[in-house]
Amino acid sequence: MAKFAAQLLALILLGVSGWGNSLSVPTTGRPSHSCDCGDLENHSQTQYVTLEEHKAKLEELEDKQKELKTQFHSLLNVLATGSKGISGLTLTSEELISQIWNSESPRVKRETGAPGSQHDYALPKVHSGAIKNGGAVYTRWGSGRCENDATLLYKGFAGGTFYGSMGGGTNFQCLPDEPEFQKSPNNKTRGGSMINGVEYQSFGYGIFPDSAHNQNVPCARCYTETRSAVMMIPAKRSCPAGWTQEYEGYLMSAYEHFQTSSTYECVDSHPEYVRGAEMNNDGSLMVFVKLDCITAGACSSYDSNLELSCVVCSK
Repeated sequence: MAKFAAQLLALILLGVSGWGNSLSVPTTGRPSHSCDCGDLENHSQTQYVTLEEHKAKLEELEDKQKELKTQFHSLLNVLATGSKGISGLTLTSEELISQIWNSESPRVKRETGAPGSQHDYALPKVHSGAIKNGGAVYTRWGSGRCENDATLLYKGFAGGTFYGSMGGGTNFQCLPDEPEFQKSPNNKTRGGSMINGVEYQSFGYGIFPDSAHNQNVPCARCYTETRSAVMMIPAKRSCPAGWTQEYEGYLMSAYEHFQTSSTYECVDSHPEYVRGAEMNNDGSLMVFVKLDCITAGACSSYDSNLELSCVVCSK
């Protein structure tokens, strides 16, 4: 917030400076020895009047600058306290920001040679989109949907390394339903790494429906335009105050006795399945996670027999 306010003040001062530079101050060239003295007197008088106008305009701009500084400090207080409205403020914060961002680009006019020969140089205009919130992107595992006004970027299915592999990647990937390929190789039997579909290994524990066991895991990539921070909290079902819950679920990963390891991901507590992939292929596998409370020294609050929950929050 302080960074934004500082940028706003800089723009206010830049705007005032630009207004000052937009003044046109004619300058006469050095007269030659053969000049008409009458014409020289007329040029000198014109320059004198223009400078007086210039001085009056500068005084007017100085007053405007003081007024804008006062309104800026008032706006800063509003931004810092989160209050709405302030007595004596002639412009609302929205109007003030709009006035600064959407004002016409100031132009610098410079005269060279004889009066009336002008060249204009336009300063770049700052667009209001520069202060837009960037938002955040997260993956929702176990579901092909987004909630809480998040935008669905694409849906697909989870991919990971074969559970018996010694190599390959360790992180799960959300592969889109509609891929786009580049070059087609000539040798179809070349070596490389293979990514596999991911299945729930939920068994009949009563956590997921029994029908979820051996089903492939769907996923969705979601975009929160108005919330720029996203975090996953293991062993929690609620978000901190002021945060929005995107979804809750169970912490899952590769089985600890498999040869390959994986990241821990939060899988939706109401799992969906990838249609058309119901066969038990045992590619990459996701299992529930429990805490060894003895090694963690947390047996007073954790139970090693209970699977860990998780929640994804945004702000």
